[in-house]
Amino acid sequence: MTRKKYGFWDAVGDLTGALLAVPTYGASLTPSPTARGIVGNIVGGSGGDDNSSIIQAQQNYQAQMEQWKLLSEERRQELERLRQKEIEKEKEIKRNEEEIKSLKTKLEDPNLTDEEKNKLKKRLVVLEDTNKRLKGELTTIKNQIEKKEGDKPSMPTLSNPWKLPKLSAYDKMLVAAVLVLIIYFLFLREDKKR
Repeated sequence: MTRKKYGFWDAVGDLTGALLAVPTYGASLTPSPTARGIVGNIVGGSGGDDNSSIIQAQQNYQAQMEQWKLLSEERRQELERLRQKEIEKEKEIKRNEEEIKSLKTKLEDPNLTDEEKNKLKKRLVVLEDTNKRLKGELTTIKNQIEKKEGDKPSMPTLSNPWKLPKLSAYDKMLVAAVLVLIIYFLFLREDKKR
């Protein structure tokens, strides 16, 4: 098996990828294993075709995504349960209000005895107290729903497996100067001898 000759333009492409690594946050290193090697050796990282960090990042992302799905499903079920509870309380309040209204109309009947009126008044007081309690519970449920709706789990993001260190302007200039010198001594100097 013959190896492809590593030419001038291959080296220029790799060095350009290495030079652009910092401003592109490592995106220019993706197509070129040699550029990853150059930058890895300069900044002290692993420069080979080691995909373990990429695989690890993807596995972490998958695990976070599964956890996010579980949390989202739990949140959805809890919201559904609270909304169902809210609907039941509202129906109960409405039933009680209709009964209160009918009791008030019955109380206006002049043919009722005092005993019947007292029974109706007692029932009316019980229903009004029950409605007060139900309205308080309904307010609590609505607050819980509001809180749950605002409490969305954050969607996981895929982290960048090529973690380049934060470099100061001086460090960037130093890296660029070293790379320019490497290009000069490897390729341009030989061209002057010809």
